[in-house]
Amino acid sequence: MLFLKRKDQAEAAMVKLYNEARGLDRKLPEPAKGIITAFHLARIIAETGPLSDFKHRRKLMRYAGFNLIERKSGDYKGKTKISKKGRRLLRKVLGQVVFPLTPKNKLYGPYYHKKKETMPGTKAMTVISRHFLKLLFGVYKSGKGFEKSRIFTCESQLDQAA
Repeated sequence: MLFLKRKDQAEAAMVKLYNEARGLDRKLPEPAKGIITAFHLARIIAETGPLSDFKHRRKLMRYAGFNLIERKSGDYKGKTKISKKGRRLLRKVLGQVVFPLTPKNKLYGPYYHKKKETMPGTKAMTVISRHFLKLLFGVYKSGKGFEKSRIFTCESQLDQAA
């Protein structure tokens, strides 16, 4: 069970480093119960580096390899897929973060199962991972924390509700 002890120590060290990074950059989001833990936030930031380096979310998507490309040549038009040219481990971490959020009673449950009606499960998970990365970038840029009520609400709907 030595590996479990080492794993716990590594996790604690990552959380400590993330908290130190939050001291330097106050825009880094706090962990949110039921959405994301400090450990997973630390893993994402470890893969992306400072989020302030990305001027737009499209740049972050490209860095992660989540940018969409259409395969075409001449008259041939293929399927639109993600490029997969970015950080493979970042895509893996995002998948591990969003997977527990996909049961029907969890945050992404209804959205995921609606997507799964029209596409394969792996593609639906990619859609969820892309959405979560955009959400994380938006939370960072706004400097506010995760709010479940804002996740599937656009800015204009928020303005109407206020």
